[in-house]
Amino acid sequence: MKKYVDSIRGLMFSGTAKDTIILFSGNLGAAFWGFLFTLIVARSLSVSDFGVFSAVLNLVVIISSLSDLGISTGVVNFVSMNHESHDTEKVSEYIKAAFLIRTVAVIVVSTAAVIFSSFVSTTLLASTDSNMGIWVGALTIFWFFDLYFPYILQAQKSFGKSVIYDNSYYITRLLFALFFYVVGGLTIDKAF
Repeated sequence: MKKYVDSIRGLMFSGTAKDTIILFSGNLGAAFWGFLFTLIVARSLSVSDFGVFSAVLNLVVIISSLSDLGISTGVVNFVSMNHESHDTEKVSEYIKAAFLIRTVAVIVVSTAAVIFSSFVSTTLLASTDSNMGIWVGALTIFWFFDLYFPYILQAQKSFGKSVIYDNSYYITRLLFALFFYVVGGLTIDKAF
C-alpha cells in the first residue's frame, strides 16, 4: 500500500503536475476575465447588437480554428521534441515555418472576409451592416497572436510565460471595455 501512496505522492508533486496546475489556473483566469468582458459588453449593447457581437466573435473563433490547420498542435509536438534534445536550429525552423504558414492562412481568410464583407454580414451574421464582415477579417488577424504565441511558449515549457501572455490579453481587453463602459461610450465597434 505504501508503494501506491508513494507513487501517487510522486505524481502529485511532479513537474508535469505543477505545469498542469499553472496552465489550469491560467485558463481559469482567462475564462474569468473573458466572462467579465462579456458581462460588461452585454450590459452596454442592445439585445440585437449583442447578438451580432456574439455572432461575429463566434465566426472569428471558427475561422481562427480552421486557419490554424493543425499547426498549433504540430508546433507543440515538434518544438517541444527538439527543445528537449537542445536542437535550437530545428526549434527555430519549426517556429518560423509555423509562423509563416499561419500568417499566410490568416491573411488569406481575413482578406476574403473583408472582400466579401457584405456577403459575410448578411448571410452568416444576419446583419445589414457590412462593417461586421470587415470586423471578422480584422479580429481574425488580431487574434492570430493570442492563438499562436502561447502554444510556442508551452512547447518551450515556459508555462508561466504562456499564462501571463494569455491573461494579459484578456485583462487588457477587459480594462478597455470597462473604461468605455464607465464613460458611457461602449458601442459595438468599441467592444470589438
